[in-house]
Amino acid sequence: MKISKYKTLLNDDRQCFLVEENIREYETNETVLNNDESIVKMLCDVYKMDILSEEYVYLLCFNTKCKLLGVFEVTHGTVSTSLIGVREIFQKALLINAAMIIVAHNHPSGDPTPSKEDIAVYSSLKKAGELMQITLVDNLVIGDGCHYSFAKEIERIAEK
Repeated sequence: MKISKYKTLLNDDRQCFLVEENIREYETNETVLNNDESIVKMLCDVYKMDILSEEYVYLLCFNTKCKLLGVFEVTHGTVSTSLIGVREIFQKALLINAAMIIVAHNHPSGDPTPSKEDIAVYSSLKKAGELMQITLVDNLVIGDGCHYSFAKEIERIAEK
């Protein structure tokens, strides 16, 4: 599977456009990344998210068939925080023509338990996605050998 990493730049008119940073071949038996385990595995294998010493936020953009269109490094923070702008997330999703997105970030502490800020960001992203008709499929927090999936937690609560 080919994984394209993108970034955004400004042209001479100060308008935003996509630039493909690199393409990586990722060996996997799966044709699509359609569950939290396969996505976390790819992020750890390709971007080393489970061993990064500061927080990084990645955006994965998908088409309607769950085909990965591209990956963006949205932000790189400190050992305990990283700013996530809802506008910046959806700007990138729109530029790549995404129908669905997944946001993932790491916790260098190794504990994937979401903070109050993580929960607030998830709520903001979910609301904005609904307005823009771009589905926020999941928000993942990656720790040391484990992860937290907002989608799975909501599903677990709904089953009770």
